[in-house]
Parts: sequence; structure tokens; C-alpha cells
Amino acid sequence: MELRDLRYFSHIASSGHLGRSAEELRLTQPALTKSVARLERELNVKLFDRTAKGMVLTAAGAQLQRHAMRLQVATEEAVRELTDMATGTAGHVTVGTGLVMTDHLLAAACTQLVEKYPRVTVDISTGVSEGLISALRDGKFDLVLSGLPAVPEPDLCYEEISQDSVVVVARKGHRLHSVRKVELETLLQERWALPKSGSTLSNWLFSRFRAASSPVPTPSITADSFSTLLAIVASTNLLTFQSTSAIGSSPWRHQLSLLRSGPLVWKRRIGVTYTRERYLPTAAKTLVSLLRVVAAAVPP
Repeated sequence: MELRDLRYFSHIASSGHLGRSAEELRLTQPALTKSVARLERELNVKLFDRTAKGMVLTAAGAQLQRHAMRLQVATEEAVRELTDMATGTAGHVTVGTGLVMTDHLLAAACTQLVEKYPRVTVDISTGVSEGLISALRDGKFDLVLSGLPAVPEPDLCYEEISQDSVVVVARKGHRLHSVRKVELETLLQERWALPKSGSTLSNWLFSRFRAASSPVPTPSITADSFSTLLAIVASTNLLTFQSTSAIGSSPWRHQLSLLRSGPLVWKRRIGVTYTRERYLPTAAKTLVSLLRVVAAAVPP
């Protein structure tokens, strides 16, 4: 089996269209058809069903695609490891992160990285923790910067970078601003602006209400942008649930108040996650070191 045929097969499997793959690979359709035929002949299985909508993987094709993707990741890692050996701190780093981490830690660390090592390039993607970890396992990221889980996964490595707290936030002047102890029942009567469903912060907040056998808040506004949520809360009577890191770096921080609600204070660990089995490039290790430096410089 030739690696070239496997690469062509994987491209067709991802695109689902022979013509599109031929155009992107700069090959003719007959050449790709022959490549697939060689694989099917060597493996003695049918890899695709040809339909009006395109190329659909058979069960055998789907199994081969899983192996092909793992092989592609392994090949890329080998190239990067050898490049690191030859060039030192250079190359490309892919990072998945939550939105707060981008503003709070990652921007400063990446700035220092590319200033100190001009040959390093960085690609940053934001999202919710569950999706980021799934993409990490698929080889799309070198590392993920996010809150660390209470229960570690055996196939992942974790390095703590810093800690922060996530709290209920209101505008200064809100009727709950001066209340010494805000109960869950009281908070349930309020209107909320929250991160979108599925985010780590919203999931944790709702879990506290459920643990008290209480309904969960129904947000009036949801958003992916934590900055937007804080701006809304600063000028309305809505509440939100945000990290002290996000609040401290917000331009609206002087207009915001942290409510005293003991059950809804989440002290969390922030750190980087990467897979045990994959090579972590030198540039990625350098970025982790710079994240530690940036975190240490942030006032508690």
C-alpha cells in the first residue's frame, strides 16, 4: 500500500466528492479513481459507495479512514520532531482555548513568544472545553488552555498554570449589591446573561442549582463573548457568572460588583492539557513556560 494512495483516499473521504478532491489535489479524476481502485484491490474491500450526492464511505472505508487520520498525525509529528532537532525553537503551535484565557493569559504569552522567537507561528482557536479536548485528541491542537478537570483522564497530561474564582456578578447599584449573603432562591428570581449552553461555566452554575434540588435559571441573554456579557451586566439589572480574571481585565470592571453567594463561588485550576502519546513541539513547551511567567505576574 502506498502512502500517496492513502493520502488521496483520506482527502476524498473528508470532502465526500471526487471532483472537489481532484481540484484541490491538482490531479485528474481518473487518476484519483485509479488510486482508490488500487486500494480496494489490495485490501479486497469496497471503500466507497458512489451516490448522486457524492462519495460515501462504506463500513470498511470508515475504518480505513480512522487509521489514515492517525497515520497522518503521526507523520506530521515525526516531521515536526525532526525539524525541532534541526532548527531549535521554531515551527508552528496550535492552541485551543476558552475565551477568557485568550484575553487573560494567552495573548500576553503569545506576544512574548513571537517576539523572542520570530520563526515561531501560532494558531489559536476558541471554544468550549468539551469540544476543545475532543479536538486535542483528534490531533487538531498541540495543547489546550482551559480550566482543569476535577477528575483527570488517563490519556491526557495536565500542567497547572494558575488559579482563579468564578462568581456571580452584578452592576454596582444592583439591589443585591449590598446583601451580605445571597441565597439561591433569591438568585433564581433574577434575570441572567450567561455563556451559551454547553459552556463549562454555565454547566457548573446549573449543577449547583440542581444539587440543591432547585430549577436552573433561564437566561434572558446568551453569548459566546464574555466581554459582551460583562458589558450588558454593567448597564442592566441582569446577573452573570464570570471569572475574576475576566472581570479584572474588563474595561467595565469599575462598574461591576461580585455578589456574596457562597454556594456559587467556583475556585478552579487553570492549566494546559496535552496528550500523553503525541510529541509536544519545543515551541509549544516554550509557550507553556511563558504562560507560567505571565500567570505569575498577574496580581492575586
